[in-house]
Amino acid sequence: MSDYSFTPDIISLRAGERVTLVFKNVGKLEHEFMAGSEPVIGKGYAKDWLAAALPGGTGDHGMAHGGEGVRVAPNSTATLTIIVPAPGGAFEFGCFVIAHYEVGMRGRLLVDAPAVPIPGQTADASKAPVESTMPSHAPMGDDDGEGH
Repeated sequence: MSDYSFTPDIISLRAGERVTLVFKNVGKLEHEFMAGSEPVIGKGYAKDWLAAALPGGTGDHGMAHGGEGVRVAPNSTATLTIIVPAPGGAFEFGCFVIAHYEVGMRGRLLVDAPAVPIPGQTADASKAPVESTMPSHAPMGDDDGEGH
């Protein structure tokens, strides 16, 4: 995360895999990561993809926000381990801190077919965490593949 952008701005995952996302905020402002479709400016996503990946999660948002997300202070790092939910599709991730989404702090989250275990591996080995370093908080695209 940096001020008003995510790097990378496209994340590709497989449904069913366990993934650990590492959010590093190198900006001077607090940022957040939320994911889903149908963005609601200043609030989050009407269809919250991240909530499906975090059963029982509570989120880390102020009263004006809705949905699951991760907030990261300037010069800080946060990690989040999820199980990528099915179905696949194209979603968006973004930062809904005031005005960040509006100036383009968002990216695309692409989820393809369910993960297939590799022959000879145990079920646990096929779900080993995958680390992905990305900037904190970026909105995810909608599920119609067009993004907003």
